[in-house]
Amino acid sequence: MTITIKPASPEDAAAWLGLQAFEGGEQEEEEVAKLYAQYQAAEPLTATNRHLIWQGEQAIGRYVLYPIGSVVELRSFRLNPAHFAEAGALVMQMVVEQARLAGARLIIAQHAATYSPLFLAAYFKQITRTQMKRTLASWQPQPIKLPTGVSLRPARLDDEQEAARMMFAHYRGTFDSDFSSDHTQVQHDIRAIFGNEYSRFDPANSLIAEDEAGQAVGNLLFGDMGHSKGEWLAWVLDISLAAAWRGRGLGKAMLTQAINNAQAANYRTFGLMVTIGNWPAQSLYRSFGLREYGDMMYESMLRL
Repeated sequence: MTITIKPASPEDAAAWLGLQAFEGGEQEEEEVAKLYAQYQAAEPLTATNRHLIWQGEQAIGRYVLYPIGSVVELRSFRLNPAHFAEAGALVMQMVVEQARLAGARLIIAQHAATYSPLFLAAYFKQITRTQMKRTLASWQPQPIKLPTGVSLRPARLDDEQEAARMMFAHYRGTFDSDFSSDHTQVQHDIRAIFGNEYSRFDPANSLIAEDEAGQAVGNLLFGDMGHSKGEWLAWVLDISLAAAWRGRGLGKAMLTQAINNAQAANYRTFGLMVTIGNWPAQSLYRSFGLREYGDMMYESMLRL
């Protein structure tokens, strides 16, 4: 069995897109045309780092190795399930060796459970997140109790750098620290939030917490994840607190105000992702009526 990995060229669009067929069945012609246009219009860093995995003349897999500081993100990973057993281990070995030339850690975000055995066998560390949601139809607006000396204001687009600083500091020493320990990566994630890449960011209803000196000490950022589908789903994109303010009720106060804001803005549902095993956070969210929905998201990380 000969497995080769080659850069994906503009002419490889059909091979690239064909590797999605086994995941979702037949696609509508309009959707295929849209995906083809996206492939051809990909940003330079994506286009130059796309790779196809070949067995002879057959494309059996694909991926993007996207560099972000000292981190390399494995994106758009697909491997035909028919080749898991015979080629999976070799493919992962080749991908890891290629990533080692570009960074210190390889991160795989939001991958399907199908791929977990491949990544775990290659010694990736994995965390599992689940969705938690609640309807806002029955929510009664709640008063908030802020710690002394703290005030809340709406987020602004010029808060991007401050939000990145808080996120970077917040995850140090936490359950998810390995996945957010590169400052450039965190800046990239916050830029994606503020740039509407994850959802339609809603700064007017998101929150920045400030101390008496006007220093930002926390944030809760959310966006509309379902507006285009008529769902009006308010989705929390980040909650970060300065270390000195943890355990003092600030997180609970921000969450209360955020849900109040979401209901007032006519959102129908409020939701977020939480890491399985982060019991304090899960307990807090349950106290607000959020419940796990069982849709899991897997993330994996390997130090190179």
